[in-house]
Amino acid sequence: MKTKFSILFTLTTILLTGILFSCQQQKKKGSEESIEEKVEQEVENFGNRLSQISETDPAFAEKLEAELETFEATMEEFSEEMEAAGEDVNKEVDEIAHTLLAEARQLNQKLDRWSEDAGEGLSELKNEVQKDFVQFKQSVNDWLN
Repeated sequence: MKTKFSILFTLTTILLTGILFSCQQQKKKGSEESIEEKVEQEVENFGNRLSQISETDPAFAEKLEAELETFEATMEEFSEEMEAAGEDVNKEVDEIAHTLLAEARQLNQKLDRWSEDAGEGLSELKNEVQKDFVQFKQSVNDWLN
């Protein structure tokens, strides 16, 4: 009788320990930040960094180019991470992230042309880049609000 009770007690203890351990693992997984939250946080941080760049700053082009390249790389990493994990994000977040990424790439291309172009139209291209920068900052801020 004592042996049966000991075996039953041991099995019950092992079963309860397994259940508790399993619950702890699920709790840890649930507390991890989702890709969607990471994207939203990155866009918010990016918007904050953009707001610190002034179009009149002598180092405007360099600062903007650095921020755009960082943003593009981060968003591409998130895209790869989503594909690898098979995680679906909110369709709206996905569309806006892709839109912002496309706008960032266009602005970066104009910056490249501006820095390469030393001839006529330089001031016109500079004005266009500055205008596009202001519009891009507004797009990021609109998404955040």
